[in-house]
Amino acid sequence: MVKKVLLVDDARASRMIVGNIVKKLGHEIIGEAENGELGFEAYKELKPDLVLSDVEMPVLDGLGMVEKIIAHDPDANVAMVTSVVNAQFIQKIMKVGAIDAVKKPVNEAKLQKIFDQLD
Repeated sequence: MVKKVLLVDDARASRMIVGNIVKKLGHEIIGEAENGELGFEAYKELKPDLVLSDVEMPVLDGLGMVEKIIAHDPDANVAMVTSVVNAQFIQKIMKVGAIDAVKKPVNEAKLQKIFDQLD
C-alpha cells in the first residue's frame, strides 16, 4: 500500500535525496518542512502515514518535534534520519515516541525497513 510521507530536514538536498528514495519505493511525498516547528504544523494539516525527520534542525529539533506530534497523535509514525545512530540514541528516540532511526547516507534498503514496520 502506498504511504503518504512528510519529510522534515533543514537541508534541502537531504529532503531531495530521501524523497527520491521514498518515491522509488513507491510511496508519495505529501509535504516537506525545514524545521521541527513547521514539521509539526505540516503533520497536523497533512496527516501523513509516516514522518521522516532529521534530528539537528533550527527552531525545534527532531526530538522536540516527535514529542509534539506524539502528544497530538499517539498513533503517529515518525522515524529519524540522522548521522548518529547508536544504542543510546535509539533508546532516546524510542522514549519520545519515534518508531526507528535510519543512519545517513540513506539507501533503499534502510528506508524499506521503516516502511515494513508500518504494515
